[in-house]
Amino acid sequence: MKKETTEKKAYRISELMSAFGVGRTTIYDLIAKKHLETFKSGRITFISASSVNEWMKNCKAEADRQTQLTAAEKQNSA
Repeated sequence: MKKETTEKKAYRISELMSAFGVGRTTIYDLIAKKHLETFKSGRITFISASSVNEWMKNCKAEADRQTQLTAAEKQNSA
């Protein structure tokens, strides 16, 4: 029997805290800086999965850029 998998469309703040090992303040900072898109359902704040994916993609791109800059600096100083 095939098991259906459904991709989450949104996460609770507590889910992101656990998944990334960061605190509530860090999540709220990312929201304030417009890195994560939120919406509410009743009293629960949700963060869209698409904004989480976009934020992770941007983090990876920034890390790659920093790695390239560091490598170029090492080459220039040698």
